[in-house]
Amino acid sequence: MTTFSHQTFESLKSTVLDVSGLTVIVTADCKKLERLIFAKTKLQVSETTLKRVFGFVYCKFNPSMYTINSLAKYCDYLGWEDFCNKQDQLHTKEASCSADWDALRHNANKITSFTLQALKNKSGIPYPLTIKREFINQHLDDFLESGQTATVVLSPAGYGKTLALCHWVEEKMESNSDDIVLFFSSAALMNVFLTGRDMNSWMLALLGYSNEDDMQALLDVKQRQDYNFYLIVDGIDEHMYKNDQFQLVLSQLGDIFSFYQNQDWFKMVLSMRAATWVNNRHYIETGQCNVYEGCLIGQDKDTNVPFLNYAELSELCNKINPLVHHQVSINASETFRHPLYLQFYFKQNQVNFSLNNIDHTSLYDIISGFILDKVYMGHCSAEKMLLINALVEGMDLKARKFSVSKINVISLAKQHVQAYTELLSLGFIRELNTSNNFRYEANIEFVCNHFLNFSITQYLLLQNNRLFDEQVVNTIVNLFDDKALPILKWCVYYAVKNDQLSNLDYLADAKLRPCDKAELINFTAEMLRKEWSRLNKTATISPYFNQDCSDTLFNYLFGFENMSPDYVKTLQMLLKFRLSDHRKILIYSALAMRGIVTLELDKSAEYISTLRTFSDYAYDEFTVNPLHCLDAIYNYYKHGIIDKSLLTNLTKCLFNPIAFGFGKTSNAENDLMYILVAYVLKLSKNPAKSLRYMKMLTRDYKPVTAEVGFYNIMVRRLTLEDYMALGRIEDGIAIFKALDEIYQTRKEDFTLFLLSSYKCAKMIVSFFDIVNGSVDSAVNNVKMITSDYEYPNIKLYVLAFLFRYQRALDPSGEAFKQLSFDYAKIVRENGLHNAVQEHKQLG
Repeated sequence: MTTFSHQTFESLKSTVLDVSGLTVIVTADCKKLERLIFAKTKLQVSETTLKRVFGFVYCKFNPSMYTINSLAKYCDYLGWEDFCNKQDQLHTKEASCSADWDALRHNANKITSFTLQALKNKSGIPYPLTIKREFINQHLDDFLESGQTATVVLSPAGYGKTLALCHWVEEKMESNSDDIVLFFSSAALMNVFLTGRDMNSWMLALLGYSNEDDMQALLDVKQRQDYNFYLIVDGIDEHMYKNDQFQLVLSQLGDIFSFYQNQDWFKMVLSMRAATWVNNRHYIETGQCNVYEGCLIGQDKDTNVPFLNYAELSELCNKINPLVHHQVSINASETFRHPLYLQFYFKQNQVNFSLNNIDHTSLYDIISGFILDKVYMGHCSAEKMLLINALVEGMDLKARKFSVSKINVISLAKQHVQAYTELLSLGFIRELNTSNNFRYEANIEFVCNHFLNFSITQYLLLQNNRLFDEQVVNTIVNLFDDKALPILKWCVYYAVKNDQLSNLDYLADAKLRPCDKAELINFTAEMLRKEWSRLNKTATISPYFNQDCSDTLFNYLFGFENMSPDYVKTLQMLLKFRLSDHRKILIYSALAMRGIVTLELDKSAEYISTLRTFSDYAYDEFTVNPLHCLDAIYNYYKHGIIDKSLLTNLTKCLFNPIAFGFGKTSNAENDLMYILVAYVLKLSKNPAKSLRYMKMLTRDYKPVTAEVGFYNIMVRRLTLEDYMALGRIEDGIAIFKALDEIYQTRKEDFTLFLLSSYKCAKMIVSFFDIVNGSVDSAVNNVKMITSDYEYPNIKLYVLAFLFRYQRALDPSGEAFKQLSFDYAKIVRENGLHNAVQEHKQLG
């Protein structure tokens, strides 16, 4: 019986390609090759078998004797044994010739080319569309400078280390360098066990040399000169082998490392998952010779493969779809810098690939799609879910301990070995051994936070009969406190995807920080918008959208403190419901006010025009008519007109708030209406009147508290301005100190709009608090804070206030001239009326 030789089989594969005329084989060529073999030999070798032979499909076993006999006959041999005999004769003839560096490079290049082709064909994004990575060149250059013998490329699954190595190897080969690169994947190491050889002799056999050949003699200095020999092994991971096989692989790699560690021409490059290295580095490193790790990054400092940088992400997008002008947003880049997520996204959007339309929910679509494909619908799906739930159940969620001792789940893992191995192979979970001299510490954890959060969410829902309700929300908030946001997002995703839309009302029970609440609101709105679009396309609009939004959900979603570009989309989504006129007016009022704050007056005019289409009685339910207030502010900005009759009516409110119908109900609607009145009163140029209104507001509506919210921050800011305008500087500074204390202790809670209000107050105080600064430093403070600010009206507002009330500004000084220029520029660029240029206080 003829034994199977990996080296000889590689020669046979190369001969098959030569006979078929295929210089480089791709997956689609396997079907063509099947036809060619049958036409010539009348022997059937299936396309699937050929994919296994050429590395497109992973296979743990050698091909059958029928397959290799058929391939040999296609190459005009009598069979496999005849091919082996002819190869032995050829090798005997070659062995009689002196081995040299060129022959070694030639043989290594053949093996490396096969490896490259197999790995390229496994790329999630077609290899021609992938890009070179900066980090691999830097890492290997630093490795060579270090003088060490071996290095490792470390990362969790999906970071792109294999493709990075492929590009580096390919570039090395195309450069016609005299260095030798022997590159193969860990799957090839299976042949070590099948042939019974040690890895070093097996490697030499691959290169065409017998066991008797002396590597040291072959690679003498005269032939080698200053060139290097790179042994690169990709994907050395625990889940690829049985435990005893894996330990043998590591042991033999360690032997190679030890044998060549004093040879400066020999360089070994290994790539593996971070957990594999942490768990097994002691098997490779020997004595005082350490493996070069490079710059370790990440939370646990266990990876040296960074995410894509912004330039690489843009280059990759342009290469995938050059027909689209890609403007990758900051939010999108933060998500899709992870190569694995970009790969998932590509698979779901191959036809019109673009990151231009990425939203809050895109990453959740990607993660859930991956889990559906690989976990829910894959092999042993029930067993996988059993293991995932067991891992979550074993965690101490309250203590934020998101790993489980391997000892606690080892029996379950052994019961479902295939499912457990597949989860490891997918990169969904990982084992991490961090034992020390005093304690055994081997844990199992989810590879990334997205997989962790998904698994926790589905576990909590499963415990509650798959129902998202008040109990689930309370459990999440109690367990995670200020870290509940990502879990709640998955709950929203689940509720929308599983026809539990009405249960979104329970979000109101989640007590989140204002900034987290704003993020959850925008995420929920985006999910609802997508669901509405899906239903609209099928002409089966859900009854959920054919009614007014529930009071609970509407009150939760509405709040001007959330105002941002994303929140504008949220308000527009709410209009998809059959809202009452009262709520439509409220939404259009908020959008019009947003247009004024950002000086997008054309948009503001459109919303005001829409507000005019509502009947007069539709405004009767409002304590304050928002249309009149918005009209007054808009007309001042656009036409320089001040509505004195409106100011007169509002003044009456100051003296008789109860008769005026001043509301006692505390909600986001009244907060917005009463602050809107405060802005209108600023047009009167009477800070005493404005201050009186602010005092009445805190007396008859609700007092100001230390909570971070729209009403509390705005009342403090506007009251501070009135004090400053009246010359009561100490009172104004006292209010700012209270506001500043809230900000310094809870700055993470400030939404974008609340942050703008705080900065506005800070800029004004910096001019009046001359004791703690100077006018020049205050001017610099204004420039620094407003240089790249989203709300241009903030700078306009502050400058107008200063020009009117700050006597420290010398009209002939440089500071005054610079600020006047900035002010005039804003007025001109935004099409404001010339009357605004007179430095009158703006709303």
